[in-house]
Amino acid sequence: MRGTRSIRGGRGDVRQSLFLAIFGSWRCSDSPITTFVRRLREKGKPSIVAGMRKTLVIADTLIRKNCSWNSEMSLA
Repeated sequence: MRGTRSIRGGRGDVRQSLFLAIFGSWRCSDSPITTFVRRLREKGKPSIVAGMRKTLVIADTLIRKNCSWNSEMSLA
C-alpha cells in the first residue's frame, strides 16, 4: 500500500460528526482538543484523525464512568 491512506467502511455518521466537532473546536482557541491537534500539526503528523480518535476516547470514558466533562481533566 503506497500513498495517502484513506478511511473506508465503518460508521460514516459517527466519523462525520467527529470530523465536524474537530473543525468546530478550532474556533475555540483554548480548547484542550485544539491544543492537542495544533501540537500534532506543528510536528507534521496527521492531526485531524488523531483529534477525532482522542475525542471519541474521551466521550467513551465519560459515558463508561458516568461522569461529566471537566475542563481541568488531563488529556495526556
